[in-house]
Amino acid sequence: MLTYAEIPEADSFFAGRSDAAHWQNLSDEIKRSALEQATQILDSAFDWKGSPAKENQPLRWPRKDVVDLDSLPVDPETVPARIKIAAMEQALYMTDPLRKLAENGIKNASTGAMSLSLDPARKQELLSPAAITAVRGFGSLRISGKSGAKCGSVFRG
Repeated sequence: MLTYAEIPEADSFFAGRSDAAHWQNLSDEIKRSALEQATQILDSAFDWKGSPAKENQPLRWPRKDVVDLDSLPVDPETVPARIKIAAMEQALYMTDPLRKLAENGIKNASTGAMSLSLDPARKQELLSPAAITAVRGFGSLRISGKSGAKCGSVFRG
């Protein structure tokens, strides 16, 4: 398993969400790639609490010696639902065509006599805000994004 969430989980999670309509139109190959990349980004962006559950496991979860926001122990044999949700949200964020426009400096676009407004200073973040929210309490953010370095703990709000 190279991802924390599988395609059927993501399809079910995003079903009926208006902000996720584009997900259903992606090929399984693109979905798989996005979920794998999202997993790698999360593992690179966070210093997770605890330690890997098994020696030489391919991903950084599951982990042992971790408690959730309610101070309950996290099962060291499974990936927590919130980590899976973060991977799915990150994959959705990365495949969002509107985000890609903003990432390329497109501030406004319209059709009919075609109009395009560019803002080269406009920058997008690497991490989905929804993914960051999902992993609150499981680790510390340690990435450097396009808009500057970020470092700090992700806490319950």
